[in-house]
Amino acid sequence: MTGAAPDDTRAALIRVARDAFAERGYAGTHLEDVAAAMGLTKGAIYHHFGSKAELFGAVRASLEHALLHRVEAALRAASPGWPRVEAALDAYLDASAEPAYARVVLVEAAHAPAPSPIDRAVGHRLVRDLLEELASHDVLRPLPLDVLARVLRAALDEVALAMAEASDVARARADGRAVLRALLEGLARGRTRA
Repeated sequence: MTGAAPDDTRAALIRVARDAFAERGYAGTHLEDVAAAMGLTKGAIYHHFGSKAELFGAVRASLEHALLHRVEAALRAASPGWPRVEAALDAYLDASAEPAYARVVLVEAAHAPAPSPIDRAVGHRLVRDLLEELASHDVLRPLPLDVLARVLRAALDEVALAMAEASDVARARADGRAVLRALLEGLARGRTRA
């Protein structure tokens, strides 16, 4: 990594640390190991990150940003209304089922000091925007959208956590998706689905 631009080194550190945190968890990952994997000294890591917790926070943020980008891309590609809800749901479940995301964001973050997750505010906005779209088409039962968005975000997080903890991720995803769809369909004004 000698001679690499600072931003390139920082990005590479995040990638290497992501793999380490995903494989060994927060407690089992040592900065010396991350540095050695890149041919750097531990001091070089401190040039970019003030602590292991700060590096972990950067890894977590990068994974959360990647998930949000996938959801946003799915939303752009889907037709308005319920198809956008389904597309966002599938993109979220697919991204949160990835091993690095599951381990770092859903499991290890509970045991590691890290900044607040960036996806709370942005994820809330995405869910609320979808709910507003449905409400504007008069297909959503009249409910307080901010509270409803929070409840749905919590349900999404719980399904993602269940997938992270499951021995059969595909089964947990299918079960979670079925429950989430039932919740969403229960919010629809006069909507029944097979």
